Amino acid sequence: MSLYWQVQHGISYRNFPSMLKMMRTIGLEKLEHFQHESLWSVRGILTTMGRVIKEKITKAANEAKCYGLMVDDVTDIQVKEQNIIFIQYVENANVQIRFLAVKDLMEDAASPNAKTITENIKEELAKDDLDVQKFLCLASDGASVMVGKNNDVAALLKRENPRLVNVHCICHRLALACGDSNNEVEYMLTIERLLVQLYKWLENSCVKTAAYLKMQLRLRDMQLPADESKRHKIGHKLQRACRTRWLSTDKAVLGVWQDYTAILLTLSADEFRNDATAIGLLSQMKTVKFIGSIYILKMILPILTTISKCFQAGVVSFAKIVPTLQDQPDQSLQTSHQETQLKSFLKKYVGALTENIDARFQESSPVLDSFKIFDLLSVPAKTDDGFSEYGSSMIKKLADHYFPGPQHAEDHQQLIVEWQKAKYDLLQWKENDLPQAIRQGEGSITATDWCLSKLM
Repeated sequence: MSLYWQVQHGISYRNFPSMLKMMRTIGLEKLEHFQHESLWSVRGILTTMGRVIKEKITKAANEAKCYGLMVDDVTDIQVKEQNIIFIQYVENANVQIRFLAVKDLMEDAASPNAKTITENIKEELAKDDLDVQKFLCLASDGASVMVGKNNDVAALLKRENPRLVNVHCICHRLALACGDSNNEVEYMLTIERLLVQLYKWLENSCVKTAAYLKMQLRLRDMQLPADESKRHKIGHKLQRACRTRWLSTDKAVLGVWQDYTAILLTLSADEFRNDATAIGLLSQMKTVKFIGSIYILKMILPILTTISKCFQAGVVSFAKIVPTLQDQPDQSLQTSHQETQLKSFLKKYVGALTENIDARFQESSPVLDSFKIFDLLSVPAKTDDGFSEYGSSMIKKLADHYFPGPQHAEDHQQLIVEWQKAKYDLLQWKENDLPQAIRQGEGSITATDWCLSKLM
């Protein structure tokens, strides 16, 4: 147990002998008979514990009605391409997420392509005696090798099980959609480049950073505080705009918007009059086009930030994902009337955002959106006209996806018929059983999760 505790808390197993020595010192005399302290013995103990734990996990996953995998391709410090797999399943009405395996992709392959990753996953499932037909969900970070069009990992796995839902990380997906939109609007690439150049120009020089801070203070008509710890609370430090860091572009744009005057005055200061980078940044940032574009981005990016934060919260309702994505572009279009001179830029950017978000979320959205029928807060009262037809179209989409083809016709019809009774149960749960905290949005789970757990 002591070794298990060590590993569980991220303590190197090389410290195991010293821990045994400490335990003997404090009076655990029976440990005197334990002689397996060599690193080889410790590795053997760890391997045995890992095998036992994995057997429990795979047994529980097999007993569940279905399971999903979360897969990521990473490179370790030895520059090895490794495939990390987590498994997700329902046990005792609770969702369990457990580590399943990590495998070297290059051990028996020349390239870590889609075929290699797919074979790696299939081998692991076969090794663990996991039924492929119960494999109903694949989650990934959205790399092209995982979620391409025709021969990606998701497509290859769907040939094994057509019911598989491919939902890569929604936060990654949103970030990729924003990045694709920037690529389609030429001036957005210019803005990204200017923001990165400005950040590096300030970040790589203490003198320039100090000059920028003093200019902010001068504009605020303040004196530099004597207490060093309070200085950062007065001046703003620019954030780096980076596509791989979610929300960073929004923060970078906000920083430029808030301290635009201080930035221009710093770039045009006498001590930087011969600085080529400062001169170049100043000439491009003092234009009306740049100012207007920053204003537009200041209005649009917070909307995307709100979506991203909603997805990152850890508790995401199926009922809110697609409506949120559909509503946000409409909100941003309203800003086109506020800046007529840049209307073309705004329409191009918002149009690109809308198209790319739709393209990134389109494949799985109908299935995910259909789960909103289990959101108890959306179930209408019996007296409402819409109750009789509530969820009919959504349950048909779920039935079409999970029970396709003539061979599943009976299950398909059974699901649709059972829904007509189930929605009465959902209404009763909403009226009598749903906790008040969840009703008010203060619970650790959503009303949809609570309902699905009760159904399990």
